[in-house]
Amino acid sequence: MDLSQFGGISVIPLAITSIVSLSITLERGYFWYKTKRGQSSLKRKLLEQCFSNQPNYLQLRGIERDHIMTKFFQKATIPSPNNLEQLKNSCELYLEILEPELSRYENTLGTIISIAPLIGLLGTVLGLMRSMSGLTLQAISESNTNVMSGISEALISTAAGLTIAITTLIANNLFKSFRLSQLYTLQAVALEIESKFKAQKIQNYQ
Repeated sequence: MDLSQFGGISVIPLAITSIVSLSITLERGYFWYKTKRGQSSLKRKLLEQCFSNQPNYLQLRGIERDHIMTKFFQKATIPSPNNLEQLKNSCELYLEILEPELSRYENTLGTIISIAPLIGLLGTVLGLMRSMSGLTLQAISESNTNVMSGISEALISTAAGLTIAITTLIANNLFKSFRLSQLYTLQAVALEIESKFKAQKIQNYQ
């Protein structure tokens, strides 16, 4: 099989990086779709239930029980904290535990963004070397097939490397924005939980 038609030998690592990038993008896209979908209504439902005498977390649907928001509420409020300081510590601790899950594969995507153009550049150099090897007096007078094939290989590998890097960069930046937004949402939820806890304590004293 003549790989020069598809960008030369560099097409093999480029194909691998594109498959890895696509797989991670699809997995993260589905993860964030599940996380963002219906999150506001779930938050309201959990706020109503937390600190009640008989929490109804188990009455949530399966997809809601596995949601990050539900896990956050459970870790922060079950068992019920003794004081506000303990509640704050629980919220801060679980935010730190949760962040690696939200930022999963970001480093892998960052690596792909860095190496894909370099692999494409390597293919460019190899393609130009192939073109130069075909520049003999006999080749010029008879045929320029080798020269054109080498130039085509160089252009294809460069374009492929840049395409993979650009699309992966867009996806990675999108997922980073989702992560920051989710952390901000959970921090806001932690404040709402603390407010409800203080209100509950005041009600109990009365």
